[in-house]
Amino acid sequence: MIKRLSFILIIFILSCAKDTSEDDSSVYVSPPSNTTNTGSTSTTVSQYSLTVSAEEGGSVSTSGGTYNDGTSISIIATPSEGYEFIGWIGSDSTSSNITLTISSNVTISANFQIDCSYWQYEVPDWKKTSYELFDIIYPEKYSQVGNLLNNQWGSESGEYGFNVIVVDYNNDGYRDVIGFHNDYSNFVAYPQDYYGYERKQMIRFYKGTCGGNFEIDEQNDNKILGTVHGRKVLLGDFNNDGYVDVFFISHGYDNIPFKGEYSKAIFSDGSGGFYDTEYTDFVSFYHGGATGDIDNDGDLDLVIVEGGRGKSLVYLNNGGVLNPSSDLIDQDLAKSMYNAELFDLNNDGYLDLIMGGHDWWNQWSTSYDTLPLVVYGDGIDFIDNDYIRLPEANVNRQGLVSNFEFFDLNNDGNIEIILTRTGDGLGEEPNLPWNERNFYKNWSVQVLELSGNEYLDKTNEFIDFYSGTEPWIKFTKIRDKDNDGVIEMFNNVNPYNDLDNYLEWKIIGGKLIKQ
Repeated sequence: MIKRLSFILIIFILSCAKDTSEDDSSVYVSPPSNTTNTGSTSTTVSQYSLTVSAEEGGSVSTSGGTYNDGTSISIIATPSEGYEFIGWIGSDSTSSNITLTISSNVTISANFQIDCSYWQYEVPDWKKTSYELFDIIYPEKYSQVGNLLNNQWGSESGEYGFNVIVVDYNNDGYRDVIGFHNDYSNFVAYPQDYYGYERKQMIRFYKGTCGGNFEIDEQNDNKILGTVHGRKVLLGDFNNDGYVDVFFISHGYDNIPFKGEYSKAIFSDGSGGFYDTEYTDFVSFYHGGATGDIDNDGDLDLVIVEGGRGKSLVYLNNGGVLNPSSDLIDQDLAKSMYNAELFDLNNDGYLDLIMGGHDWWNQWSTSYDTLPLVVYGDGIDFIDNDYIRLPEANVNRQGLVSNFEFFDLNNDGNIEIILTRTGDGLGEEPNLPWNERNFYKNWSVQVLELSGNEYLDKTNEFIDFYSGTEPWIKFTKIRDKDNDGVIEMFNNVNPYNDLDNYLEWKIIGGKLIKQ
């Protein structure tokens, strides 16, 4: 009996062993694991993959990896400049800083979008002077407005400050572009009755948008004629509607017979559109000017100078209408003056007129003084006003004033006058063609300091490098360009495509230090 029970037990054990080996497909296969031996016991830890990426516009602190089950991983999403974080693809969290506890395979991506507020700027007070409103701004995506901002000479040219400006003309916070092309085919002398009006190009309008992009302003683009040769863009709200208007100073075809041209303004209509006014009764070689409240009545007036034909003008503003007159400026003082600004130098509440052109009319003329000057304002006009002459050029053969800046460099409470100059074309063979003479060649900077009742040349004390062979300086601007807490002065060359001719100085210790 005992032997039979033992036989039956042996058969049962063998049968069970066979069943177990035949059912291998039901065994659970765990993820990859670490096995830890602790004496006579081993523990299996599961591992999982984490994949982290960033969409366009930012970065993440880790790309992920393989981690043990239960591991906590912190991930930070960082937007690039001009973008903002908006969430995760693969997670419901809205925080840019998250911590994940790994318990399975995870794929997650940081999502970003353009931060429109980054591309918007405070709308200026359009009642300020044109000197205050003028700024030199080249957007990174300047190529979207064609060759208006390329700053390259050619058969057609858009030049910053001459005939093209970057300005928020619709008050939406995005910087827009207005301008037209100048035709620089100026090497042909025409008959005495030639004005070149057929050379006028249409004004282009580009609206700035989120992301620094531009789109054609269909409402205004290619509907208003520009001028033959724009020479300076003036900004200001002349018609008192809260939007900026634009005045184009123009001198016409730039070669014999130099017949001149009338200037024009485009006015905002308050509804996104523009209308133009042409001052056809006043034709001359207009070259420089500025806007400001000359008569202190609360609106913006305007002055333009034309160099010697007795037709320099003051435009007084009457109810939003600009009324030009040659009787409100001393024509003898304006003779040979090709550039001008309005600035209250003596802080008496009246805008002063600062003018400059050729220090010498020609090498034979001694009949009148043509050095740059300050005509002190009286809140009425620029007739019979006190004035002072400024020093002549500090660099030989650089007797042509091209631009003015005003800044208290040494922080003593008095404003220094900073002139940029270029070649005057004098002292050479009289029959040499103008384009082969020292005419608008090279550049120099002159700094004048007030001493008593006169300005003295203190260039050596206020600037380290003040002359060079790069192209002449058309306009400059003084502000903290790169937001580093240090004020810069820089020229109007496009630094994105013409870095070789871009000029910049930082104001350090009361002195302009060239960069």
